[in-house]
Amino acid sequence: MKKSPSYEELLNRVKELEEEVLECREAAQTLHRTGQYMNTAIDSLSANIAILDEHGVILETNRSWQQFGQENEIATAADTVGLDYLKICDSTIGNPEEVEKAREVAEGIRKVIAGELDEFGTDYPCHSPEVKRWCYVRATRLEDPGPLRVVVSHEDVTPIKLVEETLREREFELELQRQNLEE
Repeated sequence: MKKSPSYEELLNRVKELEEEVLECREAAQTLHRTGQYMNTAIDSLSANIAILDEHGVILETNRSWQQFGQENEIATAADTVGLDYLKICDSTIGNPEEVEKAREVAEGIRKVIAGELDEFGTDYPCHSPEVKRWCYVRATRLEDPGPLRVVVSHEDVTPIKLVEETLREREFELELQRQNLEE
């Protein structure tokens, strides 16, 4: 027959459990603070960032992503959480170059999701009726033991593209001048 624990043994066990509860609370607080730090860090970035699930659905976005949505008066909530990013890319219409790039982005993200690529990146035109602009999109798998997540970032590379255009125009002008001199 098993002996019942003494009052002292029970008291010691209660103290042990209280210490474990305290350690768990401290760990939870540390984890919460770490999550807050990570959110603050991601919100401080200039890149527009979204976290996608294994189906391409947007789970989370940063402040830059949300501001871009507000500034461009998108028809949904500015954070776009819950939208199928891949479906949006696949259903792009309009300028053929932009449609082709959107489909390329969707396919690249699908390859990252499938594990065929660790990272995908490309630049693309992102013009509005008022502004010519380009972005560089990068999709990266999060290496985490939890469910599959993909980080998608869009960085404005318009200044670089404008310099490239200017250089191409100057090279063209120089080539014309060279040809005129040879004649």
